[in-house]
Amino acid sequence: MINLKALTASAKASHLKILKDRFNEARPTKALAKSVKYPTYIDDLLKYLGDNLTTILTGAPEQLTDIVQVVCTRFVHFHSQAQLSRSSKAWKSNPKDAAAVLLVEKCFDYDRFSKKSGEWGAYQLVHEVGLRICPYCQLHHVNYHMPAGKKTFALRPPLDHFLPKSNYPYLAVSLGNLVPCCGQCNSGVKLALDPLSKGIRHPSSALPNGRIKFSAQGSIPAKIGGTVADVQLALVPPDVEAKAHIESFKLEQRYGWYAREIFDLIENYNRFKEYPLAVQRAVWPAELVLGFAPNAAPDRALGFCLLDVFRELESGKVV
Repeated sequence: MINLKALTASAKASHLKILKDRFNEARPTKALAKSVKYPTYIDDLLKYLGDNLTTILTGAPEQLTDIVQVVCTRFVHFHSQAQLSRSSKAWKSNPKDAAAVLLVEKCFDYDRFSKKSGEWGAYQLVHEVGLRICPYCQLHHVNYHMPAGKKTFALRPPLDHFLPKSNYPYLAVSLGNLVPCCGQCNSGVKLALDPLSKGIRHPSSALPNGRIKFSAQGSIPAKIGGTVADVQLALVPPDVEAKAHIESFKLEQRYGWYAREIFDLIENYNRFKEYPLAVQRAVWPAELVLGFAPNAAPDRALGFCLLDVFRELESGKVV
């Protein structure tokens, strides 16, 4: 719902240098195919990942999808193993393929990347992104606090793996796969959902047909005196990908929890319309009713939703 801004060249360079070094440190130097512990494809897999390391670590989401397609077709057993639950019987029944997945996880160690440290890592990444509002739902702040120069308190938002790191361990520290978001989306809704199977668009991709729209048209009378229960909000997707996003992130249900905020907006607008015309003409309705400028909607919780309902009120559609 909110497009992520592109990282600076210096941020990408820092990420590539540190994570490339860690990959090379974790990658065994001897021919693993000779080991009874690993499958015969392991050397070829590590060579492919190493040859494409720059793309894997700093490439755009669509480039990462291309990497996934190659791994799926060239290393079928590895890919199939990575899709399995680590506690399942199927996982345990293929010890060599399981060992290959664990080795790749070690080469792209997200746990190490996510720790607080002075070098480039998850905390520095979310600082560079500078996102206040969850790009998946726009309902919550990402709760990011990292006072400059202070080490006593640092709290960062979850970094969601757009393509789950359990299924795609070689994308665990890929910039194009790490999305700062709210805890509800990351831990309560999306979980290990695979966007490739649902047709969900990455937040950094511009919406070709526009963003999801919100409408309260006809839900309550355009006068003071309605009730919160009268509010009926509709989410209008511009295409099938946006519809998949709404369904996967349970946005219809979740936005329903905020009927109070939408009702308050409508009530505030109705009160404004009862002011004398001289007063109405002297102030900017958006500033008074919304409390923020329309171009600031992406930086406000429920911003697009409130803006769309306000525009409906202005056009006389909420009646």
